[in-house]
Amino acid sequence: MKIIEIYLNENQSHSCKRNIFYAGRKYDNKITAVKFTNKNLFEIGWDFYLKVETDDKVQEIPLLQNLFIIGANLTQNAGILTCTLIGRNSDDNSTKTFEPFRLKIEDVDYDQNDKEELPMDPNVKLLYEQLINLKEDLENKELSSLPAGGQYGQVLSKASDNDYDFEWKNVNSGSKNNVLTDEELDKIWNEKIN
Repeated sequence: MKIIEIYLNENQSHSCKRNIFYAGRKYDNKITAVKFTNKNLFEIGWDFYLKVETDDKVQEIPLLQNLFIIGANLTQNAGILTCTLIGRNSDDNSTKTFEPFRLKIEDVDYDQNDKEELPMDPNVKLLYEQLINLKEDLENKELSSLPAGGQYGQVLSKASDNDYDFEWKNVNSGSKNNVLTDEELDKIWNEKIN
C-alpha cells in the first residue's frame, strides 16, 4: 500500500511543500492511504474526520487513528479531491479544522462496467494457456488408454475384480430395440456397486 505522509502543525496547517498528492487511479480500492505523522495531535477525547469534497458532493469520513485509507467510494471518478482534516472534542464541543490538501485520482482508459476492454495480465494469460495445454494432454492420454473397440449399445466395464483391465460389454443383449429393461438396468447397477 502506498502511504502519503502529512505532518500537521499545532497551528492547524501542514508542512507539505506541495499541496496536491497522487492518490491512485480511478476504481482503485485500498491501494493508497494518507498517514498523519504526528500522533500527539490525536489525543483521547478527540474524534477526527476527513471532509472530502469533489465536484458534486461532500462527505465526512471518520479516521482510524491517524490513518485514512482511500477506498473505492472515493475513486469512482477521476479528478481532484479536496480534503480537510476536522477534529471534534466530545468533552467541550471544540473543533479543530486543518489546512486543506488535495488528492489526485488519475483517469483510466477503461470503464469498470465494460470488462471486455480490460487487458489480460500477461502472467495470467500464460498460466491460462498452460492449463489449456495440460487439459488437452490429459484428454488425449485418457482416450489413448481406453481399449480398442466399442460399439453402440456397449459400455466400458471392469474386466474382473482381480485387475484393473477394462473391456466393452453389451448392456442390451436380451432387450429389443436397443432399450434396456428394468431387470437389465438393475443388473448393471448391482455390478457397479458390488
